[in-house]
Amino acid sequence: MKIIPIILLLFSSASFGWECADPRQPGSIEEFWNERPLVVVAQVISGKYDQNSKEEYQYVVAVKHVLKGSAEKSLSIQGDFSLQLKMSEQYIFFVKNNKIDFCDLVLPFSYSWLERPDIPVERARVEKVVELSGYKP
Repeated sequence: MKIIPIILLLFSSASFGWECADPRQPGSIEEFWNERPLVVVAQVISGKYDQNSKEEYQYVVAVKHVLKGSAEKSLSIQGDFSLQLKMSEQYIFFVKNNKIDFCDLVLPFSYSWLERPDIPVERARVEKVVELSGYKP
């Protein structure tokens, strides 16, 4: 009987994991707002994929609105497998540095959603950002 725990100990597998705030939770926008020094609405203008890099995806985004902090007219954003953005689309970036991973919050974004009752989740997201930033579109 003593042999079973020894075998289990010798042949147990190693594992690891990450714990992140779930960006789909209602309070997550406010949490990210409070934790990040820079919040911008930006449009993707170029991008490239490098499978040999730790930050596989590299984008240049044109800043349309600075909601918190200060930023240049364009930013270079790098990310891992979780950062797959569409060209010409607009997103809200909650930025702590220019590297984005799956724990960071990057969401599609448009102020026009304020006028769209047919998309309540997206509208609520924009309303929350407007409330936090005081920005008047």
